[in-house]
Amino acid sequence: LSDAVWEKDGYYDDLYVEHWRCDVPICLHPDGRKGDSRNNDKWDLMKCATCGQAGAHPYCLGHEKRGPKDWSCGTCVTIESKYAAERLEEEKKKPAQPTKRTKNLSLDQEAAGPSNLNSSTGCSRNRSGSSSSKR
Repeated sequence: LSDAVWEKDGYYDDLYVEHWRCDVPICLHPDGRKGDSRNNDKWDLMKCATCGQAGAHPYCLGHEKRGPKDWSCGTCVTIESKYAAERLEEEKKKPAQPTKRTKNLSLDQEAAGPSNLNSSTGCSRNRSGSSSSKR
């Protein structure tokens, strides 16, 4: 097998390059933005879990040790927040869905409640104390 014709000229080579630098406005790593320490959790570079095009040291994000498992960069957080707000607005515009009923009762029957209740006490037993069901 060989590469596709359009891949032979290296047009897509950038897609195979991983992003490994700290993009936090003020990087605190002693070796600079590209500094990485696999043996020290606070300096282990993390990539954005959403786009993979931004990185950060956990310590530069304010974490003393290991950073969050799934970190998202500021750009992705902004986009995700905007998308979530738009979805919420769309949900508010939709008409309310009718609730499913377990029995096929009219609205008047539902408002009246069960038909075996004693109207004066609201109890399902009659005044003599026996059950109101027929035997």
